[in-house]
Amino acid sequence: MRKSGTFYQIVVLAIMIGGLVGCVKSGSSSGSTGTVVTFVSLMNLSSSSTDIYLNGTKASQTAAAPGFFDQRYEQLTPGAYDIQFKAAGSDSVQAEISSSLYDSLAFNTVILYNPAGSSTIKAVKIQDNFSTLSVSAANYRFFNMSPDVPSVDLYFSGTAMQTSRTTADNVANPSFSTFQSLTPQTYNLQVKKAGTDSVVASLSGVSFATGTASTIFLKGQAANTTNPISLNVLVATY
Repeated sequence: MRKSGTFYQIVVLAIMIGGLVGCVKSGSSSGSTGTVVTFVSLMNLSSSSTDIYLNGTKASQTAAAPGFFDQRYEQLTPGAYDIQFKAAGSDSVQAEISSSLYDSLAFNTVILYNPAGSSTIKAVKIQDNFSTLSVSAANYRFFNMSPDVPSVDLYFSGTAMQTSRTTADNVANPSFSTFQSLTPQTYNLQVKKAGTDSVVASLSGVSFATGTASTIFLKGQAANTTNPISLNVLVATY
């Protein structure tokens, strides 16, 4: 397993808390040593750098910069975790996910974000359900996590696939976190302001393979040079 990103930095501390293990076998919830693990992915899609605390103990050696996201799920010991996000280098709590269970039967994505038109920082834990994925098609979901673009339409090679998606609507509506099936092929992706031809962000030549699960997400702020508005695709892997 490639060991990089903020959650790899959590590995060092989590070994002291309860231990992490190595790579997992495909399709298994256990690590290479046979120890059961839980899978977590972090996305800091807010405008602020943040330090991460697990059950009150600092778990990140370096702050997660605005726009950071894990490239793959990382492994933690199953259990209850209270996750706090504090402004980098300070004790100022930006957001918190109250103690909840992270068990071996679920994959979770933890997202730090700004609501539409706001600099307030919020956090959410999303359970990623892969049990309904199509093995004969590609699978995708779309998150609008940009506070500067409160309503957008998503296009696949000129065809509108999702319309009027508002900022962080997947937080209040869990159905938006569900993966949808898609014909496997290469697409040109565009996000436009809802109901217009005004392109907010785009990606060309994105391949969606059979049996994969991809999260397409819009992130960033127009005036933020560290985390500008951009369209991204993250293929689920661990």
